[in-house]
Amino acid sequence: MNTVRKIGKSWWGGVATVVLAAAVVVAGALAWGGFGAVDAQGGPALVDRPGAVVGLPGGSAVAARTRYVYPVKYVCGTFGHLDEDGRHGGAVKHGNYRTAINITNPHGRTADLRVSVVPAPAHPGVGGVVNAVAVNLRSRQATEFNCPQIERLLGGPQRGFFKGFLYIDSPVELQVVAVYTAQSNERARDPIVGDDGTIIDDPDAHRVTTGMSIDVEYVQPIVTR
Repeated sequence: MNTVRKIGKSWWGGVATVVLAAAVVVAGALAWGGFGAVDAQGGPALVDRPGAVVGLPGGSAVAARTRYVYPVKYVCGTFGHLDEDGRHGGAVKHGNYRTAINITNPHGRTADLRVSVVPAPAHPGVGGVVNAVAVNLRSRQATEFNCPQIERLLGGPQRGFFKGFLYIDSPVELQVVAVYTAQSNERARDPIVGDDGTIIDDPDAHRVTTGMSIDVEYVQPIVTR
């Protein structure tokens, strides 16, 4: 009887030890933030805790393929020619236009960007990539592309008014802000055109109105994978 009692105490003591050890393991895992799963190849599949890096097989390759593309409109130069009807025609009103495209990298790692310029002629014309440059933007650095930089990408000084898109291709999400300024320089009234196509002298046609505007646009990316 004493032998049976001793064996019973020993068995219950072993169970208590196993339960206590398991509780310690669970408590340690919870304190760490979760359990780690193992995939078929023996690698880490998921660490379930806030802020942890998810190690899915091929996950880094998917992340590396994700690109953020910002197509930013630019308008530059002076516009003010008369069309066939003797009126100010074209894409914009008579005036002087400037664009400043500001780019900053808010992330903790360096972003290797590809910046390309695409002119946009009026239909039926079609523009394509004319030139591209690589830009290395470290954490919390910023740069700007304005009309003179865009002219250089286009190959040199542009005559009159020019417009198109600046494409910014990045492996991380950026903050891209486009600032547009315009100064009008319009006649109070369009010139009067005679039947023979000549412009009739009109005092009001020589009177010029001026004004200035500024517009700030936050550009959202197109995400590609």
